[in-house]
Amino acid sequence: YTAGFKDPPWWVHTIARWVSLLPLFTTTSAYPLFNATLAANLLEALPPGILHKRWLTGLLCAVPPIFCTAFISDTSLIFGLAGLCGYGVMFGMPALLLITSRRWSKLVWGDAGHDAPHSTPFSSETSAFFILLVSALCFVFSAAL
Repeated sequence: YTAGFKDPPWWVHTIARWVSLLPLFTTTSAYPLFNATLAANLLEALPPGILHKRWLTGLLCAVPPIFCTAFISDTSLIFGLAGLCGYGVMFGMPALLLITSRRWSKLVWGDAGHDAPHSTPFSSETSAFFILLVSALCFVFSAAL
């Protein structure tokens, strides 16, 4: 944008740069928050063992986006990969947390921890596995496009 000038003033260049860099600033500032949230959820969903370390799940969530941006210059491919990962975050993580929490509560409280007063048919492990299956199918279908 030149504001109708052949040789635009300095403020036109400043505003143009700010507008072009704004998506970079907003994405960069939100990245640590998203990474910490995803790592904490993943930590709770993993069984105790070698992967059940806070720093390792944080690294597991942080390295793939950094790797993609460092070695892939095609932004449409990066956004496509981010969209595909969205299936896992949007469908997979809640289903895994449901499965994990139901198994944990059954371990701690026995059959009393199996159903809560506000349980619905969608609170069962069967529905969570169905959601994981649908998520995997959506992922495969979108990856094939």
